[in-house]
This record gives sequence, C-alpha cells and structure tokens, in this order.
Amino acid sequence: MPEQWTEDDNEDSEEEEERAQKVESLIASYNETMVTLSEKTNVGKVTPLTFQLKSTWDEATESEKEICIEKAMEGCSIVCEIIAPNAGEKLLQSCVQLSDVETEHVSGDLVALMQAYKNAPTKNLKTQILSIYAYRYSMKKLQKLHEPYESITTWQIKRARAHARECGPGLIVEKQSFHRVRLDTNLVDHFVDFINRPYFYQDVAFGTRKLKLDNGEEITMPNVVRTVTRSTMISQYLMFCEEEKVVPLSRATLFRILEAREASQQRSLCGLDNTAADGSAGFEGICKIVDDLQRMGEEKSWAEEMNKSILAGKRYFKTEYRNHCQQDNSGCPDHCLKFALSDASDSDLKEQCGHEHQTSCSQCDDISICLDKIGNVIKSKDTKFYSKEQQEDIIYDFERATKAINQWKAHIMRSTNQEREKQELLEKLDPSSNLIVMDWAMKFLQIRFREKQSDWYGKRGLSWHVSSVISRDGSTGELKVTSFAHLFDQCTQDWFAVASIIEHLLNYLKANDVKSV
Repeated sequence: MPEQWTEDDNEDSEEEEERAQKVESLIASYNETMVTLSEKTNVGKVTPLTFQLKSTWDEATESEKEICIEKAMEGCSIVCEIIAPNAGEKLLQSCVQLSDVETEHVSGDLVALMQAYKNAPTKNLKTQILSIYAYRYSMKKLQKLHEPYESITTWQIKRARAHARECGPGLIVEKQSFHRVRLDTNLVDHFVDFINRPYFYQDVAFGTRKLKLDNGEEITMPNVVRTVTRSTMISQYLMFCEEEKVVPLSRATLFRILEAREASQQRSLCGLDNTAADGSAGFEGICKIVDDLQRMGEEKSWAEEMNKSILAGKRYFKTEYRNHCQQDNSGCPDHCLKFALSDASDSDLKEQCGHEHQTSCSQCDDISICLDKIGNVIKSKDTKFYSKEQQEDIIYDFERATKAINQWKAHIMRSTNQEREKQELLEKLDPSSNLIVMDWAMKFLQIRFREKQSDWYGKRGLSWHVSSVISRDGSTGELKVTSFAHLFDQCTQDWFAVASIIEHLLNYLKANDVKSV
C-alpha cells in the first residue's frame, strides 16, 4: 500500500539522520579533545577532522588516504608528546619501526625471499622472486624492507609486478626460440638459372669483378653488362613462374638476389647481334615513317596510337616474347616452337604438332595489325606525297623495316630453342664428353653508340678467338669451364681460320685430357 511505503521511507530516513548525528558528535568530540591536548603540548595548532572514512582502505581514493594518514600522524604525535614531553618525535619513530618489524614477522617467508633475491645469479631470476611479494607492500615500504639485503629501484618493482600480472607470481617465462628461415635453395637455383640466360647479358671482352660472400670468401667473375633492367627481369620471371606453375620467392628477395648478382647496366653496347640490332632499328624506322605520314596530313590521334603500338611491340620483343616461346605445345602458332621452327618444304626439318592452333596472342596480333594499318595508309591514294620518289622511298623503308622486325621475331624463337637445347646437353653431359662454345672477339674502339657485330670486321686490332670447354667432373659431378684463347697478329676471320682453331683445340684436349670430344 502507498501508506506502507511512506512509513518505510520515513523509518530509513530517521535511521540515517540518527547515524549522521552520531558521526557529527563523534567528530566534534575528537576535534575538541585534540584541541585541548594540543594546547598542553608543543605540537601547535591542529586542523579539525571533517569526515570519517566510510569505505575500506583498498577502495579509498589516494586523496582520502593522504588526509587519513596526515590526521593519524597528527593525533599520534600529540599522544606521543603527552607521554614523552621531551622525546615525542623519537617515540613516534620507534612506534613506526616497531610496526614494520611486526609486519615483517607476520609474513615469515619474507626474509627468506629477500635473501633468495640477493643470492639470485641472474636478473630474470631476481624478477621472478620479487614478483611473489611485489604486490604485498607499497613501493616505498618494499624499498625500505630491502635495504638490509639488497636495494631495489622502482623500475625493478614495476617489472616484477608486470611479471606477476602477465605470467604469474614466481613462474618461469618459457623462452620462444626463433629460427631464421633460409631461402629455399631450389627456388633460388630456379631464379638464378632464369637470369643467367644469354639474352639478359652482354659479355665484355675484358675486366673482372669480385663477389664477396658472407663468410669473407671472394669469387672472381667475368665482367658482363646487363641489357635489361632488374624490374623487367623480375616481371618476366614472375610470368614464367605463372606459366610453369611454380611459386616464386617474393619480389623483395628477388631484388636482393639481383643486387648480389652484380652487373653493369649500360645503354651503349658494342658487338650487338645483327638481327636484334636491325629489328630494333626497324621499329625506330617505322616510328619515323609514322611521323612523316602525320606531317603529310594524317591525324595526330592516329599517329599517337600507331607510335604507342610500335613502342609496345618493341618492348614486347625485348622482354616478354621469350617467355611465351617456352611453350612447346602452345595453341598459339606464334608461340609453338615445333610449328614455328618446322620447314614445310623439307621433311627432315619438319615436325607435326599433336594439337591444334586455335588461340592467338593479343600482343603479337597488335604488331601485325599496326604494320598492316601503316602499310595501307602508305599505299592509299588519299595520302598526298610530295613526289612519287618519296612514296617509293617510304614504301622501301617500310618493307625493309617490316622484314627486319619479322626476322628479329624469328631470331628470338630460334635463340630460345637453342638455349633450351644447350641446357639439355648440359644435363646429359657425362665425364666422357665435352661441350665447346666458341666465338671471335677483338679489341677495338667503339665508333657508334650501339654497334652491330657486322661492323667489327675490317677494324684494326688484335684478333683473338675464345673457346669455352664445359666438362663434368667424374668424382663430384660438377660442371667445369676451361677457357682457351687463340691470338693472332694478323688473321682473316674466315672458315679456314676457324677450322684451324678447332683442329688445334681438339688435339690439345685429346693430348692433355683423355676424354672423347
């Protein structure tokens, strides 16, 4: 009933009023007594007590604890001054020390723990021992208790409390062993074999570089020039791994491997392959023809589109086309090695594919389409040339450049197939056979920025022929490379000179290394 609720509330309020009155009278009696006692001592003026601590000591705030401690010490100093008028402060200090000793005796294991902390040989063990009783006392009291044994800092106490909170008081922390994961040697070898292919590097006839290993050992390597950038090599390798369904190393690791595999990177090259140099020049010639057509009235957007396609095709031949040619059984006729390298007119050089060619490569098709569009514009009657001779010159340059581009494409496929055959021969090489790789080299001054191999002949200089003999060690199974150089004061680099060099080399190998060559 509402009347009953009103009566209950009245009873509770009356009890609270009575309790508040008792507290006020008690505080007033305390303040009156402290004032009376302080007037009879030398303590001085005493501040009155304004409240009682209602909560427990652990639940009280820091400000409430400080006020309570201050009032307690003030009251104790008055009582000690009345008991010992001439030694009140010393009596108070003795009482405090006695309370500490009593507390120390209450925790009987404290002395043993502090002694164990002092004798602990390591810092980690000290932290484990201190974590057992780090929360029993305040920081100042712990430091005071430890003074007879071994002094401790607040940082050590905080560390011990963190250990007790995270791991448990006195528990041993299990150390986790971290092992460095080394690179998979198979994947490293897979990447190194890919970047060691000859179309990534250009040999230099002179000079060496030293590769320093982590153990201090130095390896002397021949000086080479890298013809493509690192990012291009890695992009090609990732595409190759995707086709071969191989999980490669990370890009950062591949870049670090290339940094260790030092090589110079130059734009100016000497002794370039004739076919590759002519093909690159063919793309540049097509770009000049497109610019001429634009000046004769073709739209600027059309010229920009053609130039963009031409540059993309040149980049495709220099980088990605080699990887596409790795596919033996590709459905694209531009990528299938068996189909592209077979001669339909010669049965000995012809091989039938066991699949149909029903797919096409967009990048290969873009080059053909671009050349067809340019050819149609050149032969169109709407194109206004200055004269008929100009049209004939442009048609001649266009056909010559187109032929050079197609020959470069065929050369890339032949070199790719030749490299695959070379790798197969090295795998099948036994201790009774050798593989010989030879070529002419000359010391000369470079005349052009990018000089072809055909421009070598007729120059002055010392002619020398280098032969690299690759053999397999019968005991270890490792491949060894021995280089032989034939130098000539004056020599015509014809078939007779090459045949004489081969004859001398074979006789030397048979006489000094008993193997079948």
